[in-house]
Amino acid sequence: MLYQSFQTPMGSCGIAWNRAGLTRVLLPERSTDVIDERMRKLGYRPAPHVLPADAARTIEVLSVYFDGEAVSFDEFRLDWSGTPPFARRVYQTLRKLQRGSTTTYGDLARQVGNPSAARAIGV
Repeated sequence: MLYQSFQTPMGSCGIAWNRAGLTRVLLPERSTDVIDERMRKLGYRPAPHVLPADAARTIEVLSVYFDGEAVSFDEFRLDWSGTPPFARRVYQTLRKLQRGSTTTYGDLARQVGNPSAARAIGV
C-alpha cells in the first residue's frame, strides 16, 4: 500500500492506493509533514519517484478540484474492501450529490435505508 503527498491551492493532501484502486484520500492539511506522518501511521509506504498513471491522474484531478474547478471523480477505481457495508452505502450515496448541493445526516440516513442512523453518519 503506497501513498503520495502533494500540494494543492488549499494545502497539502495525500492519496493512497493498492493494486485494486484508491484506498484513501487525506484532505488538505497545513504541511506535507502532517500528511506523511498520518499515512505512515496508517501503514502506507511512500510511493516510488515515478507514480503509476492512475495515481498521477488522481492527483491531477484533485488538484484541479481544490483549485475550485468542477471535476468528476467517476473515473477513479476505488478499493472498497476495507470499508464496512454501511459506510460504503453512505459514500456511494454522497458521490451522487451534484456539485454545490447540500444534504443532512438525516437525509443521508433515509437514502441508505436506515433512517435512525443520522448520528452514525455524522461521526
